[in-house]
Amino acid sequence: MTHIISSHVSFSCHASLAKFCKRPQEICSGKYSTRLTWASGMVSWIENVQSNLEYGENLDRIVAGEMGRADFMSYISDKLDSGRNQQQRLINFDRIIESLAIAIN
Repeated sequence: MTHIISSHVSFSCHASLAKFCKRPQEICSGKYSTRLTWASGMVSWIENVQSNLEYGENLDRIVAGEMGRADFMSYISDKLDSGRNQQQRLINFDRIIESLAIAIN
């Protein structure tokens, strides 16, 4: 993640990045922890899920009703963290789908 961030920031930001590299735990604590957690989550999503060719295929399958929501979330969870948080992701996914009034198996 540091490589991705450092390739998109100006020279004046490198001092802050150096501090981040020395204390990576700052991502989970401190003044900007929520922003950093979201940013690292987005990087993880892009690198581990969205860049995978199977993601697009599985997304098409769930929209077409050819794949169930539990199988879809199992796929996502496996890509993100070997399925450790699969149940919570399924609960959150169901809440989102329900609030958007989308019918998915």
